[in-house]
Amino acid sequence: MIEFENEMQKEQAIALWQEAFHDTEKYIRFFLNQHGDATVLTKCCDNHLVSALYLIDGAIRNGSETAKAYYLFAAATFLRERRQGHMERLLKKAEDYAKSHQAQYLALVPASPTLFSYYAKFGFRTAFYAKEADINLSCSSLPPNQASFVWTQAHLQYIRREAQEFSLPLLEKDGMLFSVHQNTILVPDSKQEHPYGMLLPLNESARKKAPQNAYIGLTME
Repeated sequence: MIEFENEMQKEQAIALWQEAFHDTEKYIRFFLNQHGDATVLTKCCDNHLVSALYLIDGAIRNGSETAKAYYLFAAATFLRERRQGHMERLLKKAEDYAKSHQAQYLALVPASPTLFSYYAKFGFRTAFYAKEADINLSCSSLPPNQASFVWTQAHLQYIRREAQEFSLPLLEKDGMLFSVHQNTILVPDSKQEHPYGMLLPLNESARKKAPQNAYIGLTME
């Protein structure tokens, strides 16, 4: 379970998450209870939470090399407190924390396309890309040669049901990422490609080794 200073701060963090990302309370509490090894960083004013983000232990695989990394997740500031520099200071705090724990990278997936330019101001660079194909989830196949996997009807029904509450990442054996969102599945060999995630190198060695086709691995225990 992720540790907060007190129960009031935890409840404020849940309220912040709901305001920013519109997830259900069930999903948020599941995350907070499941990621016992994650770290929450907060910014408070007058004993009230204004900003928060979470750092999850991870690793970046770049070719045959693996580097320690943190996945920066659910960074948010209450609407009434935005444009006051709170998140900028919290991102610097996250960078310092990661460096002090010998990580080489911070990784994140911006919640919207407009946030790529925001995080770029703090040194993050686009390093992960996704290719997508729209499919009808009531069908069990894509057009010929458009994907290297096959879904059964049972799989699709399960995905539709579970994706209503939880994000559902699926990994193919070669490490490609499949992510379900409404009626869209990201697949490795379709034609439309778009930026998906960003990296912040934390030292000179990491900056020189720009990952190509990098993969970040996370575990839930």
